[in-house]
Amino acid sequence: MIVIGAGASGLASASQSKKKGFTNITILEASDILGGRIRKYPKENNFCDIDIELDGEEVHGESSEYYDMVLRNGGNLFSYWSDNVFYVNYKNEFNSVEELSKNPKNSDLKFCWDLFEDLSYDFKRNYPDLTLRKYLKSENISKDAFFLANAVIGVEAGTDLDKISLKGFQDVCIHWKSGISNFLLTNMSHVDIITKEYSDVLDKIKYNTPITKIDYSKKEKVKLIDKNKNSHECDICVITIPINQLKNLKFEPALPDEFNYAINKIKMDAVGKLILKFKEPLWPADASLLLIPGLVNFYWPTTQGKNSKCNMLTALVAGRSCRMLDNLYKNDKKKFLKRILDKLKQGLKLEDVDISEKLDDYIWFNWTDVEFIGGGYSYPAVDEGNVRSTLRKDVENRLFFAGEATGENGHFATIHGAIESGYRVAEQIDKTLQN
Repeated sequence: MIVIGAGASGLASASQSKKKGFTNITILEASDILGGRIRKYPKENNFCDIDIELDGEEVHGESSEYYDMVLRNGGNLFSYWSDNVFYVNYKNEFNSVEELSKNPKNSDLKFCWDLFEDLSYDFKRNYPDLTLRKYLKSENISKDAFFLANAVIGVEAGTDLDKISLKGFQDVCIHWKSGISNFLLTNMSHVDIITKEYSDVLDKIKYNTPITKIDYSKKEKVKLIDKNKNSHECDICVITIPINQLKNLKFEPALPDEFNYAINKIKMDAVGKLILKFKEPLWPADASLLLIPGLVNFYWPTTQGKNSKCNMLTALVAGRSCRMLDNLYKNDKKKFLKRILDKLKQGLKLEDVDISEKLDDYIWFNWTDVEFIGGGYSYPAVDEGNVRSTLRKDVENRLFFAGEATGENGHFATIHGAIESGYRVAEQIDKTLQN
């Protein structure tokens, strides 16, 4: 058995298969590290006194295998979603979303926040399969409020208001099974958790082995060809690479049409993370989220709930904004920083503060540039339908697909969804061999 990819889903499928009695397991990892899109900027790099999560950050809900995994491996959790306040700058007024939404003149802001809550929890309406931008325009919502909806719906889902499907987002939330609480790890990183949990298969990983072709034309063996033209053979192949990378993988013969259709329908957008380190905190002490206009809409205090002396904000940036910021970063880092800091200063109402003097350091990490990844995570696209269910099937009882994009119960685009997909595949393989 060969597993392609040593991310959360690949490690989960290998470990679970080993527990079911498989002894001949190899994990082929394209890069030189494990974790896939779970990655940290280690404290040893001296940016801060804690590890910093570079992608997967939240533990979603209390009813998932990953939540239990975190606890049994010594992880401590902080419930940022319920314990603090969401602040927003709307029309140059800075206050909590709750307070600003009470003002009748801010009806468009309230509409966008109510939209988020209805899509996520209340389900009072059925929404059309339209992009968020088209829907807001159809409701005659002022563009002044678009940034709020973009942040909590588009960016949260790994894209922007021009691509996210309202119906798709709602369907995710309707089928969501892990619970609505959201937690941050406070005493270790997600890489630490999966490394501990899957220590039984770490010796199975062969690094720097990117697969370019899968030949399953012969009934006896599946042949995998790597970038260096080396051949690897197995009876069963588990494919866990990101959907953007799966689109480029060659199969011989070609996959059945329904698989190719599904792979092309599932989308993954540009996602980046920005971490700003300041000499002192410039935001309210009880802030859990900061929502402001500009290219960066969505900040949170990086160290909330954690034992750290650093004063940092983390921003998630996705879609068009991510591409624009990355272009600025690569061409003129001074303009990149100025654009960000000017908007942050306006958003936090820091009129008398020289914010650039308060900045100590920063990190910009663009997942689109990471080799063998090429983006953030899959998002619910317009006209996607139920194509993800196709990738939960096998091909000829020999090719099996896992990874966040194949997650069930609305759990795609999450760490726990990736892990659940690995366990699902292990069960599928076990049942196949027993028949």
